[in-house]
Parts: sequence; structure tokens; C-alpha cells
Amino acid sequence: MPVKNTLELSRRVENTGSTARDHLANERTFLAWLRTAIAILAFGLAFARFSADLEGLIAGAAFVVLGGCLLVYAGYRYFEVEHALERGDFKINTGIWVILTIFGMLTLVCVAVVITIGVHRESDQ
Repeated sequence: MPVKNTLELSRRVENTGSTARDHLANERTFLAWLRTAIAILAFGLAFARFSADLEGLIAGAAFVVLGGCLLVYAGYRYFEVEHALERGDFKINTGIWVILTIFGMLTLVCVAVVITIGVHRESDQ
């Protein structure tokens, strides 16, 4: 039998029970994370682009980093769940929410500090 040199982007699995539904739900969740990450990245780029000072650039960069981290996590989580579904088990992931919450709060604090610095700088002039 000749060897195929093509890249397969999908594969067939037996659709027993909720196999298709579970994999499609995993894909929808991945796409939701992807959409959110891209929106946060775009917001950070727009924020940095339309800021007139260094503080705005730093705040925009914080959002870009947050969006990038979400992109990486979305891919990681998608494949982790896919492999768990294929094995027939599922691990509930609770620890990442603590990390994402802390990182998100730090991003918001950075933005608040930047805005406060900008307001005080404008009132001093």
C-alpha cells in the first residue's frame, strides 16, 4: 500500500453515545476563548495606538499580553480536553481560574493606575 503524503485535518471516530456532541462542544468552547482573546488583543492594540503617552502604551501592552496568554491557554485547554474525551475521562480544571482572575485583576489595576496618572498629569499642567 502506498504511503500518503497528505496532511489530514480531520479524522473519523466512532460516534457512540455523546462522542460527536462532546467534541463539538469542546470546539465551540475553544472558538469562544479564541474570539475573546482576539477581542482583548484588538482592544490592547487600539488602546496603545490611540494613546498619546507611555502610560497608554503600557496599558495597551498589558491587554495584548493578557490576550496572548488567553490564546495560548485556549489551545492548551482544547487539546487537553480532546485527549481526555478520547481516553474516556475528564478532569475538571479549577486552578487556572485563580491564575486568570489574578492576571485579569492586575491588568485592570495597571489600567486604573495609568488613567489616574494621566488625569493627575493633565490637572498639573
